[in-house]
Amino acid sequence: MSSLGFQTVYHLLNSDPAVVCERCFVPDKEDLEELARAGGELLSYESQSPVQTFDVIAFSISYELDYVNVPRILRLAKLPVRAAERGEHHPLVIAGGPITSINPQPLASLIDWCVTGELEPVLGELLSALRARTPWVRQRAYLRDLDAWPTHSGC
Repeated sequence: MSSLGFQTVYHLLNSDPAVVCERCFVPDKEDLEELARAGGELLSYESQSPVQTFDVIAFSISYELDYVNVPRILRLAKLPVRAAERGEHHPLVIAGGPITSINPQPLASLIDWCVTGELEPVLGELLSALRARTPWVRQRAYLRDLDAWPTHSGC
């Protein structure tokens, strides 16, 4: 949460009147145990909404050790971990952050699209593309179109 890039993207997204960006984090150990015991699901920080109900789930990944949090969060949100197992009724899962610019490959089977550079220069284009496909339909052709953007790839 202390990442300047994370804070900037969060602010830019919430500055758009048509976008609601909420945060979610891996719970502390005690909260994880309670969540598992109660059979609950992961909720957003701001509105306490189930993470699986969002249109897009975006991960900001800073370090190699954060890779393990992607499948952990997807499981806690009660979503299929592998991208190939998710359908059109599931959120689009994207990832970005410093580590994805270095090596996005460990995420290849888990996410739908990977930001391998700065998001800010193409954020408007990404939002426009997502709006054009509302409600979201997972289309590999669309993901290939995103792959054509110079600083981004589909892992």
